[in-house]
Amino acid sequence: MTDAEVKAKCLDVLGQEHTAFILSTVDAAGRPRSRYMGGLVPAEGEEFAFYTATYSQSRKVRELARTPAAQVLVARPDWSEIVTLSGAARLVTDPAVKNVCWRKMPDAHEYFEGQDDPDFAVLYFKGEELEYLNMNVQREPRIIRL
Repeated sequence: MTDAEVKAKCLDVLGQEHTAFILSTVDAAGRPRSRYMGGLVPAEGEEFAFYTATYSQSRKVRELARTPAAQVLVARPDWSEIVTLSGAARLVTDPAVKNVCWRKMPDAHEYFEGQDDPDFAVLYFKGEELEYLNMNVQREPRIIRL
């Protein structure tokens, strides 16, 4: 499989509607911290870049302010295909981006009062390396530097 084919497979997995994923960050002691999250909004015009909603005072926001290194893991519901993106994430304060995310992430409406809610925050993640694993045909993931 070519790099372009692997990237296309990854984008297909990442493009699943209402994708749930795992976001990993690094804490102050250098330990990985992972948490289940829901909803990725693709960053328009950027490959392997996404936005997601979060609580503005969350531990992950503090961790990313200190160390922007992050990893996103997304899988098909049956875990047959797994995509892991390593890169960097940061808090976004642009009201236009928050508006787009608010409109495209209706599940966030259950947790926040609106896009102007001070608790509503948006993270931007940009992948720098991807790993693709098809559990039916591979034993080791295919790794591509982006």
